[in-house]
Amino acid sequence: MLNRPAGSGHGGLFLARHAETVWYKENRYAGAHADPELTEAGLRQAEALATRAAAAGVEVVVSSPQRRAVRTAEPVAAALGVLVEQVPDLREVDFGSAGAS
Repeated sequence: MLNRPAGSGHGGLFLARHAETVWYKENRYAGAHADPELTEAGLRQAEALATRAAAAGVEVVVSSPQRRAVRTAEPVAAALGVLVEQVPDLREVDFGSAGAS
């Protein structure tokens, strides 16, 4: 169950994937168990996302609890003056032996 702000309407849905990670640059799968940091470009992408989300009127920020997702969501939440709501069911899938390699 999402914690929506009191009096908020039913607006559109704004989806974003986490920003660029170190492993993405290395063409590696992260999966559910590894949690690589964002690159400098990824941090800039998260800041740009914050600007776009604020302009789009986003009211709620929801993220998986994985660091790369939370680090992407935090600038958005800060720009909107809200907290990141972490939802465990949004965790990345487990790639088995293909992940965290």
